[in-house]
Amino acid sequence: MNRVTASSARYIKLGPGGAWEPQCFADGTLRLAYNDVPHDLALSGNLDRLKRHFAEPGKPPRVASQHAQQVWDFYHAPEDTLWITFANGLLYWCQASRPVE
Repeated sequence: MNRVTASSARYIKLGPGGAWEPQCFADGTLRLAYNDVPHDLALSGNLDRLKRHFAEPGKPPRVASQHAQQVWDFYHAPEDTLWITFANGLLYWCQASRPVE
């Protein structure tokens, strides 16, 4: 049995209603549904700027902070982070490698 070590674990939903599950499982990718976040902003690692991005449309500060943290985690979590999702009644997991595209 192979052992996997992880510094943390994160849940990821693979598209609205799991719509991206088949493609993600087939090509071994993770996808994040924050298309309105500029890639350069997410790559920058500036969590305060990410929070402002979500706060500008009028979201409450707590909600803006939660969205910003999800994007930050996707782009900046260590490679030993365990990503989990549930699909077809099963738990799936992986560890993602860089770079984020």
